[in-house]
Amino acid sequence: MCVESGVAGLLPEAERLARPVQERLRGVRGLPARYDARGTAHPYPQAPGLLPGQDFRPSGLTEPERYTRDLAAALLPCSGTQSRDGLATENAVMSWLTGERDGYTTDAESAAADRRLRALRPAARADWLTSYLGDRAACHAPRRGKVPGL
Repeated sequence: MCVESGVAGLLPEAERLARPVQERLRGVRGLPARYDARGTAHPYPQAPGLLPGQDFRPSGLTEPERYTRDLAAALLPCSGTQSRDGLATENAVMSWLTGERDGYTTDAESAAADRRLRALRPAARADWLTSYLGDRAACHAPRRGKVPGL
């Protein structure tokens, strides 16, 4: 991995924080291979990557939980542009990727979608996540397709 020398000291912590997200993505196909924040509104993560807007001190990230959330959010296909059902699905995926349930499953629809996602067998969940996360291009098409729901 290549990063600017000024943030090289963050790599061990970033790698530690990214590892659980990477584990939850085991078996998911078609994920971005690298992160590049140059000129893109929706960065693609490089695992482990350093996301724009993160505050850090020379020895580490100041908000490790935010790093994990930002890393997971960077993978979402149509973040924040979903219908109510789509938002529940997005919340379930964020809950799965970050391992945090409290912040994402506060409404009944999100909690139900979270339960459905977690109930899938690992191979079925990886297949569904491949479809869901791979739908990024559909979000920016002139006639956007429906992102897979739960």
